[in-house]
Amino acid sequence: MISAEADHRSPNDRLGIQDELEPTVTAHIIDRRCARDLAKRAEAKLLGFGGCLACKTNPCRYKSYGDEKVLQEQKDELSREIFLKRAGRPVTATSIHSRHCNYSIDMLQRELKIIDNQLALTKVDSELHAAYQSMHSFVEIESLHGYKTHVATDNAISALLREHDRLVAASVSDEVVDGILDWMKEGWYFGETSSSSSGPSTTSSTAITASTATARPSSDGPLQEISDISNEARIRHQREQIVKHQQERQNELNDAEKNVKFSLFMLTFMYFRSLHVTKVAKIKLSGEFDIVGPKQRNPIPTERLRMIQEEELAQARRERMKDAMSRAKEGEATRMQQKKEKDEHRLVILRHHYRKHNLNKSALVIQRTFRGHIARKAVIMWRHRKAEIEASNALYNACATAISRYWRGHKGRTEANVLRREMAEFLIAMRSSDLQDNQRERQKRRNGLRKRLG
Repeated sequence: MISAEADHRSPNDRLGIQDELEPTVTAHIIDRRCARDLAKRAEAKLLGFGGCLACKTNPCRYKSYGDEKVLQEQKDELSREIFLKRAGRPVTATSIHSRHCNYSIDMLQRELKIIDNQLALTKVDSELHAAYQSMHSFVEIESLHGYKTHVATDNAISALLREHDRLVAASVSDEVVDGILDWMKEGWYFGETSSSSSGPSTTSSTAITASTATARPSSDGPLQEISDISNEARIRHQREQIVKHQQERQNELNDAEKNVKFSLFMLTFMYFRSLHVTKVAKIKLSGEFDIVGPKQRNPIPTERLRMIQEEELAQARRERMKDAMSRAKEGEATRMQQKKEKDEHRLVILRHHYRKHNLNKSALVIQRTFRGHIARKAVIMWRHRKAEIEASNALYNACATAISRYWRGHKGRTEANVLRREMAEFLIAMRSSDLQDNQRERQKRRNGLRKRLG
């Protein structure tokens, strides 16, 4: 019956019903929050002094996921090592992570990302515990956006839970993938084997495989698991370096073989050329073609004369070429010196420009940060003021709704009493008039009967 009546109502009636229901819903939400606060207070009172609403125990059993100070030190050390690697400077073994000296930049960045996830998970877990433990309507969080902000407790718990689940999923997926890769590494998936008779590099591969087999003890936690994964990555990198070294050595042997073959060819060529030169010198020293001499000389052929002339011309060309090459070398040296001076001058100008650009950029960053800080403070103050205004408006609306409800009820009851009274008087008047009419009719009938009888 109610649904049928609601379907036949006009849109204006429906809007009026919605307007009447909105204050009721708001009041219901406020009552639910009050009930939840009362339940929290009752639970805190039940737990007693020192009880934890998040752990539901007394005393609190919360333990941090990781040591934030140690993780921050590891992050700073890895950042310094990455900077040294990129600058081409040697990484000293005096650092906390001296085992990273042989790591590449990609491996260091991957480990830095893992430590960032652990640090973020530690902060999110701590703030989530504090949000569950809080009895206020608003809590302050910092891990989600990188700066402190006030958020409603329910919204903060939802956002922190979502971020916590994301970080845990990322950490678990990394561990699962690393475990799968380790399992695949033991077989033939990557062309590797743990056998001791696998080719020319038997000793190195056996040593690396043995170290891999003993490199993963039973993990006591995520940090130990991450350390084991880093050790395996380092061992895998060493294996690649050994294979690369062997390949380079083989290439060097091939180049040496080619050089030896070419040297033998040149020695053979020079041997036969020396025989030819010796023969020519012997003929010249014998005096067979001398114009004046005891031996009978044959006239020099035309071809021989042409060859002698060509040899003299070639010698002259070689002398001119030598002189031109010496001048070209001097000019090239002068040009290189001028280019070097220009490059040095350009480098000085670029350094000055970069320094000026960096100073401007730093000033802009400082200004932006300060303006952001001032704006965040203003937003926080306005957010508090807005929350107070909204709470006051909700309270005023609830009070106005209650007053209106009481007044309409009183007015409706008064009008109903007046209407009932008027209806009763009307019914009494109608009944009295009907009685009078009936009496008149009866009197007329009696008089008529009396006239007939008389």
